Amino acid sequence: MRFKFSRIGLEVATPAPMPVASLRLFVAVDLSNEVRDEIEKLSREVELALHSRNIRWVPSDKFHLTLKFIGTTAPDLLEPISKKIESITKDRTEFLMNVQGMGVFPGPARARILWVGIENREHQLSDVAGALDRELVELGIAPEARPYVPHLTIAKFQNPAHVDRMIEPYLQRQMGTVSVDRLRLYQSRLEGKGSVYELLREFHFVPARRTRV
Repeated sequence: MRFKFSRIGLEVATPAPMPVASLRLFVAVDLSNEVRDEIEKLSREVELALHSRNIRWVPSDKFHLTLKFIGTTAPDLLEPISKKIESITKDRTEFLMNVQGMGVFPGPARARILWVGIENREHQLSDVAGALDRELVELGIAPEARPYVPHLTIAKFQNPAHVDRMIEPYLQRQMGTVSVDRLRLYQSRLEGKGSVYELLREFHFVPARRTRV
């Protein structure tokens, strides 16, 4: 117990309110275990081909497709954000995406990011990403500065690297198809060994009608 002096003598000091911790949020699509295993296999093959210590690999349990990085957010925005995301999924049907190919940003001569490609022929991913921007900006969350390009980061180079010929054999690699039936809202927390992703909410798309055989 803490005390303070006042004009009437010694009083019990009122404790200052504890600061409310902010949330670091993002919206993502998860992968199937089969596709996750294929990406992990590809990562190990490329790691052997590159023979480089200049690269940090993303652990397989953190493989996901980010649709919207919301960033640092006040806890009282969690419910409004959730309602905005639900308004997007409740009127859209689940869809498929193909995980295939490999590339680098900004280019093979000065690679900084190694990524796996996502094919979505009917562009539902871009549609949903755009809808997230439009809905969340109403809550003061900044929209993305660039058009959405679906990709999955699997490694980051600590210094720019020339990897043109080394990754050529993997450019057309097929890793499988994922049924996108929900969006997930995650919180990213920094701990001793790095960031930890905590699932906060799930938002399901409308199930697709199955054709009976």
